Parts: sequence; C-alpha cells; structure tokens
Amino acid sequence: MSECNCSLCRRVGGLWHYCAPEKLKVTGSAVAYRQGDCSLDTWHCEVCGCVTHWTAVDPDYDRVGVNMRMFEPVVWQDLPRKFVDGASF
Repeated sequence: MSECNCSLCRRVGGLWHYCAPEKLKVTGSAVAYRQGDCSLDTWHCEVCGCVTHWTAVDPDYDRVGVNMRMFEPVVWQDLPRKFVDGASF
C-alpha cells in the first residue's frame, strides 16, 4: 500500500493498494472524474461521493489503485505502507 501526500490523495484520503485491472471488480454505481493532467480517472461512489479507486486513461497501463480506506481498518491497519512524497513533484 502507498500513502501519498499530494493534493489529490490528501483530499480523498487515499491509501492505495495496486493491482492489475482484471483483478478489480466494482459493484454498485461509480462516477469517474478526470483530473488535471488527464492521466487518471478517479472513481467516486454515486451515493456518498467517496473515492473508491482510480484507473489509468491509457488502456495499456496495467495497474489500478484501490482506496483501502473504503474497507474496515482491521483489513488494512497492519499492512506495510510506503509513504510517497507526491507534494514535492
């Protein structure tokens, strides 16, 4: 998992687990938002607005990010984290 301090990750409370797109199954309805550099779509729950995951705009990019904070803390609290200084880029 990674925890980034960039403005987007701070705002959405992102704690990201990465996997191949074919490993992700989303249930319920979500709405995409394409931000600034147009490289990622962040997906929000249509009901509550929480960011659930992101997908790359480039179909050849073989990774998605799942926001682990959408799960109960017992699922992720003891997993190792990598801190990313995205605010300095």
